[in-house]
Amino acid sequence: MKQVVIALMSVFLLGSCGTIQKYAKQGMDAAEKAAENYVDKETGSGTFDDTMKMKGDTDKTQHLLPFYATVNKMCDDKKIDEKKRDELKAQFDSYYAEWKDGKITEAEYKKNCEDAIDNAENTDTAK
Repeated sequence: MKQVVIALMSVFLLGSCGTIQKYAKQGMDAAEKAAENYVDKETGSGTFDDTMKMKGDTDKTQHLLPFYATVNKMCDDKKIDEKKRDELKAQFDSYYAEWKDGKITEAEYKKNCEDAIDNAENTDTAK
């Protein structure tokens, strides 16, 4: 009798593990989607995806991601169009690479990115 109870408990627990894993995955997916919606709402559409692409590279998330977020928000606010946003991101990548290669200083890198943003704001490409 004891062996039957142990066998039934084992089957029940093994079956429950699959269900628990299923619910845990659904919960994690829902949490990720909620995080994506929140981040994109607060910092501009696409920022969550940009963050995930830079995940694991603390230097990029600290120095490159803020510029990406700025132009994502500008695009959401219709200050620039998607084409201009993508061009600016490519420019930021180029400036970042120059800085990391030692061709420009960190101050020059930041100034170049800020100037690119200022110049984009002063043009009416989104209208």
